[in-house]
Amino acid sequence: MLTTAVALPQRLPRSAGYLTFRVGRAEIGRYQTVGVLSFNRVLDLTRWNLSIKKARGFTGKRGGLDRLAEATWRSELGHGWCLLMALLIAAPLWFSLAGVASWLLALAVPLHIYPIMLQRVLRWRVQQLER
Repeated sequence: MLTTAVALPQRLPRSAGYLTFRVGRAEIGRYQTVGVLSFNRVLDLTRWNLSIKKARGFTGKRGGLDRLAEATWRSELGHGWCLLMALLIAAPLWFSLAGVASWLLALAVPLHIYPIMLQRVLRWRVQQLER
């Protein structure tokens, strides 16, 4: 989702439909129940997180927490838009090419929902550090 840094405006809204910038504790528990932390371990094993960490430029210092939170929001919105586009493409395909629509949804839903949840878990952790 590196392209979302260019596609999204510099000043992001604090909510986008059901997605909000602030993350609640109960929400994190639901994400952990469906295995988002296991998904994060898979990303660690494939070294994907390492490339994202370099792209975000987070230094690990408190002064960069705002920037990290903003980066997670950008990534979340980017994945949300991609999921929405996949759903909009799959809907008309369902009536003529149901198999293609099924494959599109089978790939798009988990490959965008889990990153959205993971970004929210990370942003919740940042929010706890900012207190």
